[in-house]
Amino acid sequence: MKRYPIAVMPLLAVLVASASALADDGKTLVLNDYETDADVKAWEINSGAARLVDEGSSHGKRALEITFDPKGRYQPGYMTWRRVRRDWSAYDALVLDVFNPTDKPVAGYVLIGDQAWRDKGNTYWNRHNAGRTFGPGRTRWVIPVRGLYRGEAGSRNNDIKRNIDPDRIVRLDFGFGRRGGTGRIIIDHLRLVKAGRPEGVWAMDFGPPSQPVMLGWTGVANDTRFTKRRGFGWLDTPWKGAARDTTFGTMLLRDFCEARGYPFRVAVGAGRYRVTVFYENSGYWGGEQALPAWRTIAVNGQAVWKETRPDGPAHALYRFEMVEPVGVDLWDTYMAPELAKPVVFEVDADRNGLVFRFDADKPWGSKIAAMAIYRADDAAGGKWLAGQIESLADEFRSKAVCLDPPEPKWRVPPDWKDAPLVAWPVRIEQTIVPTSVPPAGAAAPENADDADDDEQPALDAATAAPSPPPPVKEERRPPRWCWWCRRCWKVASIALALACLAAQAYLLATLLASGMGLAMIRRRRGRRAQAGSAEDELAP
Repeated sequence: MKRYPIAVMPLLAVLVASASALADDGKTLVLNDYETDADVKAWEINSGAARLVDEGSSHGKRALEITFDPKGRYQPGYMTWRRVRRDWSAYDALVLDVFNPTDKPVAGYVLIGDQAWRDKGNTYWNRHNAGRTFGPGRTRWVIPVRGLYRGEAGSRNNDIKRNIDPDRIVRLDFGFGRRGGTGRIIIDHLRLVKAGRPEGVWAMDFGPPSQPVMLGWTGVANDTRFTKRRGFGWLDTPWKGAARDTTFGTMLLRDFCEARGYPFRVAVGAGRYRVTVFYENSGYWGGEQALPAWRTIAVNGQAVWKETRPDGPAHALYRFEMVEPVGVDLWDTYMAPELAKPVVFEVDADRNGLVFRFDADKPWGSKIAAMAIYRADDAAGGKWLAGQIESLADEFRSKAVCLDPPEPKWRVPPDWKDAPLVAWPVRIEQTIVPTSVPPAGAAAPENADDADDDEQPALDAATAAPSPPPPVKEERRPPRWCWWCRRCWKVASIALALACLAAQAYLLATLLASGMGLAMIRRRRGRRAQAGSAEDELAP
């Protein structure tokens, strides 16, 4: 199946992760497995109909199906947990298995409130509001416990200036579907998980203080200053706006901290280490793309890596110019070789450990999304990191859903079977996708300009036909204007007429202004003459 990113992805604040990203260190707390009627009664079903089913179960024998009610007040499927577990702080993420049995994406929504939210009146902007979309099939919905901002992804923590308190949770809601929609969804195995990583591996996820942190990684913000107790951090902290959460992409790579010129220290022991650095290249706003002509990494004062991009700001424009994104794997085509390609090198630590310095010739050229460090001979650390990178690919692919209509069956008209390329007229408001075919009875291209002007197309669509064209006998036809020429002539005629009207209006305005000016001059001269006569009469 061809995969294309769906439009709602920038709204994501809760993310998907593969099994490798949820490496369990033995600490998993099952909150609801949806096996008994008591499990169902633990939820208040605000809209939709809930029942236990065997279909879609991921843990145990049964799961919970929610059939949508298009008249639902919020989402057509909406549920509130009656028995909320208050303390989530010992865990990294809340995880829910979701099965979409339909062939279309289904929207999901989560609401999480804490005691501070309740104390301030249960307002919208003091609770966590987030959403995602579930493609057909299974998805593991991972909601990081650290990174539950208040409000929305694009406007967070404006009233209460901190994230949701994970040890004081009082409310959890799930919603499914779009308002007025129909369908169903199946959920199972709601749980809290604690992700682990091998000892001796440093794994740092860079971003703002409110960022969702990749499971098993340690969050690093722009204000994370180095201390001996912490063992890592900035020696000179970047400015407050240097760290951003783009709100789209994978959990590890969606946020960043601009590190250009700011030293970052990791207090590792003596030895040789393998370092993996991920840059964030897309940014949040248009001006935040990484567009340097060069960027470098130095460790302990020695250059260890340099990238030269001779096209500079134009590099991003030409990197994929020869790629036709039809039927391609988006991760393998765009992310792995360019946008999410890691920088890997080995380096020796000195008595200060490793002090990194990132540099580039332009701002936003050194946006660091993540960095992992382990001993060069640590096979377990290398295997763990390889699993993490694989999980990034799985997570990204789970978010790329083909929204094109099903490929239609097309019977090639006899007159077109020998043509290498078939073109047909379409309207500009029509949706054209790579699998589009001409409608039944479509006029041949050479006859398209014979139609009435009102029926002329805005543009042409084309699709490949099976074999090369046979020789065509040239037919002499009287010269005539094509549809585009006629349209251009009409536009030029209208523009010329408007220009003439504007010139006439300008001339008229000039004449009126000149007449008014002459009248005013005459009036002033008359007044001066009258004043002179009066002075003559009053003179001694």
